[in-house]
Amino acid sequence: MSCRVTLLLCFALMLAGHASGQVPSFSQPKLYKTGLGPEQVAVADFNLDGKPDIAVLNAAGLGSFSILLGNGDGTFSAPLNTSLGTSAPKALLVADFNGDGKPDILTDTFDGNGGGSIWILLGKGDGTFEPPLIVDGSGAFNDCVAGDFNGDGAIDIATTNAQAGAVSVYLGNGHGGFASPVQYIAGKGPVSIVTADLNGDRKLDLVVGNFDPGGDLIVLLGNGDGTFQAAVHYAMEPGGVPNFGLAVGDLNGDGHPDVAVVEDFFPANTNSIAVFLGSSDGTLRFSRSYAISKPISSLAIADVTLDGQPDILVANYNSGMQAIVSVLPGNGDGTFATQVDFPVFLSAVWIAADDLNGDLKPDVVFADRNSGGAVVLINMTPARPPALAPNGVRSVANGAIPNPPGSLVYAQGRYLANVTAKPLIARSTPLPTDLRDNLDDVSVTINGIPAPMYYALPNYVSFQLPWETDLSTGTATMVVTRNNAASAPLEFPVGKFSPGIFTTAGSGTGLAWAIYAVPSKIDPKGTVAQPAKSVPGQVGVPATAGDVLYIYAGGLGPVGPKTILDGEAPCPLTSPCPASYNASDYSTITKPTVTVGGIPAAVTFSGLHPVYPGLYLVYFKIPANAPKGNAVPVQLSIDSFSTDPANVTIAIQ
Repeated sequence: MSCRVTLLLCFALMLAGHASGQVPSFSQPKLYKTGLGPEQVAVADFNLDGKPDIAVLNAAGLGSFSILLGNGDGTFSAPLNTSLGTSAPKALLVADFNGDGKPDILTDTFDGNGGGSIWILLGKGDGTFEPPLIVDGSGAFNDCVAGDFNGDGAIDIATTNAQAGAVSVYLGNGHGGFASPVQYIAGKGPVSIVTADLNGDRKLDLVVGNFDPGGDLIVLLGNGDGTFQAAVHYAMEPGGVPNFGLAVGDLNGDGHPDVAVVEDFFPANTNSIAVFLGSSDGTLRFSRSYAISKPISSLAIADVTLDGQPDILVANYNSGMQAIVSVLPGNGDGTFATQVDFPVFLSAVWIAADDLNGDLKPDVVFADRNSGGAVVLINMTPARPPALAPNGVRSVANGAIPNPPGSLVYAQGRYLANVTAKPLIARSTPLPTDLRDNLDDVSVTINGIPAPMYYALPNYVSFQLPWETDLSTGTATMVVTRNNAASAPLEFPVGKFSPGIFTTAGSGTGLAWAIYAVPSKIDPKGTVAQPAKSVPGQVGVPATAGDVLYIYAGGLGPVGPKTILDGEAPCPLTSPCPASYNASDYSTITKPTVTVGGIPAAVTFSGLHPVYPGLYLVYFKIPANAPKGNAVPVQLSIDSFSTDPANVTIAIQ
C-alpha cells in the first residue's frame, strides 16, 4: 500500500444521499458587458486580492479576454481587456502554468479550415497579462484541459483535435513552456475533454466526447508518467453523440467519479443530458438520460440546492430568444429530479459555478453570446445546518463501535460539507481542526474539544478522536459545525479498545493490508501477502512460514513511554524521521495478540505509524504451523476485545 493522508479515507464507508426536494433560488441576472461574442467563462483570483474574479473569452472578431475584477460581494468592476489577435478562440483554461502563484490563461483556436493554435497568456497578478505566446501553431484544436499528468508538480495540458481524431498531451516544464505533443487516437471528432482520477490510482485520466456521427464517449486511463492507455469507448444512446458539455463529479455518493455529458440527437435536433456512472476500476456505465426542452450549450456540476447532493446546471442557448439556465436537482443516487428553469437574457453559452460573494454558496456565471457579456446569478437558497446520523461514531478500519481515544473514526449525516470536485482533505500534519475551501469551513468537537480532521464529504466526516476524550461515563458528545451553523449534539459510546484491521475493500472485511516487512520480500516476491492480482496496483504473493508482515490497525489505545498530541504523528509527513526517532517510544501500552488461521503468531511490534496520526502498525511472524490457502483468517485482539475471527484474511503458501 502506498500511504498518503488521502488514502486513509479510501477505507471509508460512504452513505448514499436521499432526495431533498429543495428548489434553488437565485437573484435577478446581472449582465456585465465584455466584448464581441462571449463564449466561455472561468472564475479565479486574477489580481490576488482574495476575491473571485471572472475571465471571459470573447470569440468574435480577432478574439480577446476580459477580466471582471470582483468586489467580493458578487459585483464586478468594468472589464480589463486583452486582445488575442487571432480568430476563433475556442477554449478558456485557467491555471498557474509557470509556477509563480499568479493565474495564467491558455486558449486553443480552430479556424474551421484545418488551422489553429494554442496560446498562453502569463498573468501579472493584477488582472492583466503578458502578450500572448504560441505554444503550438500546427493544428486545429477544439477544447483543452489542465492537470499534472506525470506527477512532477508542473501543469500539463491535453487538447482535442476533431479533424485529426486525436487527443494531444503537452507536458509542462513548470515555467510556462511545454514539450512537443504526444497524440492519442480518440475516435470520431473529439471535441470536449475533462480530467479526473477515475480508477482511484492517484493518476489523472482523460474523458473525451466524440461529436461526429457515430461518436461516443471515451476514456484514456493515465499511467502517471504523462502517458495514457489506449482509448476505451462507451456508446451513447442510439442516434446520440456527445457535444461540448462535459463534466465529472461523484453523482451517486459512492466515491467514484461519474460523468455527465450533453447528448445531441440527429436528425431530430433534440438533446439531453446523459449520465454515466463510474466504478473503482475506471469503467463507466450508462445510467440514463434527461431530456432538456431547450438547446443545450454546456453544463456544470455543483450543489446549488445546498442539500449535500450534486446538481447539474445547464446553459440553454435559444437562438436569440430568451435563454434558460436549468437546474436538475440531484437525488444523491445518480438520478435527478425534474429540471427547474430560470429565465435569463438572450443566449446562455458556457456555465460555471463558484462562490462569488463570500457567503460559501455556489453562485452561477455564464457567457451570453448575444448580450455581449457575462451574466451572474447569486445563489439565494437558504443554507441548511449539518445533521448527524444516529448510527454513532465508528472506526474507519472496520466500522466498529465504541472506540478509544486517539482512534481514526468517522460519522455520517447530511449537509456536512458542500459538493465539490475536490473534497475537503487534510494535506499536512499536525492535522487541522477545521477543513476549509472557498465554499466550506467544517470542524468537529468532541466534548467541546476540537478534533483533528482528515476528510469531509456532504454525508461523511473522518477525524481523530482526541486523546483526552473522557471515558469515565462511557459516552461522549459530538458536534459538527459548518459555516458557523452547528449540528444538534450526538451522544455516542466510547471505550477502552476497539481493534480493527484495515482491508483493501475499505470495509474491515476481506483482504487485509498485510505488507512484507523484510525488504527482500518486496522485490521480487511481492508487496502484499495476498493472491496474485487480487489487489489493484500491488504485487500480491502469498506468505510463507517465518515471514514477518505488518498490518494497518486501529483502536489499540494509548501509547508510550512518549506521549503524542492530538493530530500529531511521531515523524513529519513530508520529510524523513529525525535521528532521535525510536518506534518503541510510541508502542501501545497494552500489547495485542495476532492469530493466523487460529494459530498464535509472535507479535514483534505494535505502535503508532510514524507519519499518520491515529494509525497503528502491528508486526507479526507467520507461524510455522499456520494453515495454507488464499483466504487464511487473521484475528487481532487486545485486552478482551477482538476482531471477527473469520472475516479478514491473508494468503499463505
